Amino acid sequence: DISWLFVFERFGIITISIGTALLVSMVYPKSYNKRMIHYVKTVDDMLQDHLYMLSIYLIKRDNGPEYIKHYELLNNRISDIIKEAEIGDKDKLFDNDHQYLAYLYMRRNQLSYINNMYESVRRIENNHPYEAIISDYIKELVADIGTHDKATSQQEKLEEMKDKFRLEKLPKTRREFETRALLFHILEDLGSLLKVKINFHERYPRFEL
Repeated sequence: DISWLFVFERFGIITISIGTALLVSMVYPKSYNKRMIHYVKTVDDMLQDHLYMLSIYLIKRDNGPEYIKHYELLNNRISDIIKEAEIGDKDKLFDNDHQYLAYLYMRRNQLSYINNMYESVRRIENNHPYEAIISDYIKELVADIGTHDKATSQQEKLEEMKDKFRLEKLPKTRREFETRALLFHILEDLGSLLKVKINFHERYPRFEL
């Protein structure tokens, strides 16, 4: 009977499709996780490099164009990696867990604050004692870049630093005022950078590679 033959053919096609999908779902997650972990580690390494260069740029501004060129290259590379991760995440099957991509988006948000800090440093025209202190703090952040929540403790250190700076005497000249304003702007961006990481851990408290 032609109708029964048609039914059996359709049933066979559906069975093969389901079997193939199940097989892919068993193999694909391992490949997906491996690639996403690679993206996460690569972006973290680049963010460390980005922040370290910022800490140097803050106290040695003679080669400003070279620092800016470096930060533009890193920005482009990080953007490319996140685009690759987005493509891979769209192909993910049978799973609504997108925490790896969320982590990369968190880093992209942090990157915007780092870029703001580069721009603030670029506008500083006069040296100030706060520069060395902030530079050392940024170097501490570099060592803490990773998947664990170290932002909370760093936020406490940052607030202590800001409180000490507020107790200092007011600037006497316009130039000193402008320099301090830019340095305080950097501190605010550092606070925002840490807050982004803290918010991520509040949303994904069990995140790990």
